Amino acid sequence: MEAEFEKKLKFGPRPLSLSERLKKEELPLILWGTGDVGAEVKHYLDGNGVSITAAWVDNIDQEEYFEEVPVYSLDTLKTMYGRFNVILGHSHYDYGRKIEERESCVNKVFYLIDSAYSRYVSADPQFIQDHLDEYYDTYRLLDDDVSRESMIAYLNCKMNDEIGFILDCVKKEQNFFNNDIFQVGPQEVYVDVGAYDGDTLDLFLEECGGSYRKIYALEPENDNFSKLEKYVTENKLQNIVLEKQGTWKEKTTLFFDAKQEQRSAIDVDRKEGTTINVDALDHILQGEDVTLIKINFPDGAYETLQGSRDIFERCAPKLAVIVGNDEKAMIRLPQLVKEQRPDYHIYFRFSTCMPYRLYMYAVKENVC
Repeated sequence: MEAEFEKKLKFGPRPLSLSERLKKEELPLILWGTGDVGAEVKHYLDGNGVSITAAWVDNIDQEEYFEEVPVYSLDTLKTMYGRFNVILGHSHYDYGRKIEERESCVNKVFYLIDSAYSRYVSADPQFIQDHLDEYYDTYRLLDDDVSRESMIAYLNCKMNDEIGFILDCVKKEQNFFNNDIFQVGPQEVYVDVGAYDGDTLDLFLEECGGSYRKIYALEPENDNFSKLEKYVTENKLQNIVLEKQGTWKEKTTLFFDAKQEQRSAIDVDRKEGTTINVDALDHILQGEDVTLIKINFPDGAYETLQGSRDIFERCAPKLAVIVGNDEKAMIRLPQLVKEQRPDYHIYFRFSTCMPYRLYMYAVKENVC
């Protein structure tokens, strides 16, 4: 069986970087999208010596510029350039294929795989080969074919810098609470680890219809916590506890990289700079009967689960956690959950067509 698993993985020579491929293109390079993601993509391109000709938005009534680049509608781009390449500057990666099929003026569509928010780092095929047994152990823990296909698609995408593997795998968009694994209801005691500015609280409230038993929202970064407080106040939320701290396997102080909002993360290698207080969920929640835990940050998820052993033993809560932040998390997190709760069923699902957006859901009840 492990040999069959290995056959599904597309090992091969490392491809050229996206910037190197773009520099070889002779047709104009058009950035599709001028929002926050578009700005991040433009920053990446500038930093790697790639010049774009223009930006494209769907609706434009007057002359516009984005990051000193002219902005045009698709009709104007067709008239001016005839045929051109498109670089996606938004997160709807599934639109890339549709526009390539629909518009003859589009030569190729290029995807910066999770370059937004600097989350993406290619996987080293040698690392995956060296740890093949461990990956196979995780593969065997997964409960359904969609999970196994998602794992293979993730690894192949990361090794080959080719988003097509994931585009072929994602059938519909999901989120932490609207998915095919579990439903949320009015009796939830929900723990939002990495609550940011209230964005995932908003998703939770939408899915539970605003009815729940209690919410614990934890966010260590000062500016984000202020936004979270504002969100709770403006929405007049009741039965919610806000904690300005992070989570870990024990009570301690850790260094924190808070350079930019969406990149904030625990940094265990730092020796100076911003610090945050962290503690184990078992200590923070003081025996609360938790029904649902969401963990949404790139570093520290493993240690957070280590610090939640009592909760999982007593309550068997539903769990939703990002595992797509790096290929090592895919090994460690499912195996830790199974170690703590052998009766749990584990599923992988992409929320969108990005490797970073691979979620692990873990539940006591088998849904498949």
